[in-house]
Amino acid sequence: MKETHQATPTPIGTRQRRRKSGQTVILVGLLLVVIVGAVLYSQRTGILSLLTGSSSPQTNASPATLNLPNGFHVNIFAQNVSSPRFITFSPDGTLFATERGSGNIIALPDAQHNGKASEKRVIASGLNDPTSLVFYKDALYVGEASQVTRFTFDTQWKVTDKQVIVPNLLTGGNHVTRTVLVGPDGNLYVSMGSTCNVCNETDAKRATVQVYRLDSSGGRLYTKGLRNAVGMAINPWNQQIWVTNNGRDLLGDDVPPETLLTLQDLLSCIVLMKHKFR
Repeated sequence: MKETHQATPTPIGTRQRRRKSGQTVILVGLLLVVIVGAVLYSQRTGILSLLTGSSSPQTNASPATLNLPNGFHVNIFAQNVSSPRFITFSPDGTLFATERGSGNIIALPDAQHNGKASEKRVIASGLNDPTSLVFYKDALYVGEASQVTRFTFDTQWKVTDKQVIVPNLLTGGNHVTRTVLVGPDGNLYVSMGSTCNVCNETDAKRATVQVYRLDSSGGRLYTKGLRNAVGMAINPWNQQIWVTNNGRDLLGDDVPPETLLTLQDLLSCIVLMKHKFR
């Protein structure tokens, strides 16, 4: 007679312990994945630098040293200003600034002429990330993230008129600030940076400077190939428009070197080249 062997049933308690052990292993594994992911995310810039062969900028937490020429000194002019970006002087000599943190335009008058702001006065509020501003013929032009707005004032710096003169500017991407300048020709120049660090743009208005008439008509491309022309100013000696151009990131503090350029009208260059090869 053939013997048959029956499997001994596993006690319920043993099965429950095994199930709990399996769940513990899964939880520990998930926790490790989260920890490793967090570490990798926190070191993403360094990892990217290693993968691309670039060097990551070195940061120094100690206070920077400001070196001044002989005969110059520095002091705090105004405090408690929310992320100021650009400053300019009004026709009467009052310092104006944009506050990106609050969406305000502020005036910082120096009533005592002692090198310190006597007050912080909100001139305009509720703006969409105002970054740059410039006075021209008693009007203030402000570059916002999506538009350029013109303000006029009374003698007490109260707004008498507010008009969006260039609406629907491109938004988003890595470079969202819009620098404005009224040139020596009386036209409005607007800088729009690239969407990325290094890439080929799909929109022809990116990485450019556009030019408009002050009535917002005639908008066109003026110069292209500027990754992020943040600063624009007029050279008072020859009336050229100069711009700074912020080079690509993730190559260290000194590579590539930042550049200062004179703007050239692309349309004029095209006309000159056309006649040159006739």
